Amino acid sequence: HAFDRWPLDSCFRMVLETWLSYIQPWRYTDFSSRTQLEAQHSDTDLNKRVDGRWDNFVEDNLLFFTVLTSEFIPRIYRMDLTSPYSAYMVYRVSRVGGR
Repeated sequence: HAFDRWPLDSCFRMVLETWLSYIQPWRYTDFSSRTQLEAQHSDTDLNKRVDGRWDNFVEDNLLFFTVLTSEFIPRIYRMDLTSPYSAYMVYRVSRVGGR
């Protein structure tokens, strides 16, 4: 509902970040098991793979990945992409799809 009805301004970022946090829980776990080199390059390494133990989570929550992404795409067409906040939101979602 929020993806469809939320205002088209920068306050949507709160909804977006909540969604992105939910669909990427691995970003908030296992900090102690990451090597220092991996931690330094985690934002720039686009080929980084998610650990296979998260496969069940992704399967169980597939609709959160697919349906909400398909809800977000039409929203992009209504957003002012000249705004840095809006452009950054699109960038954040596109990074998830690239991993």
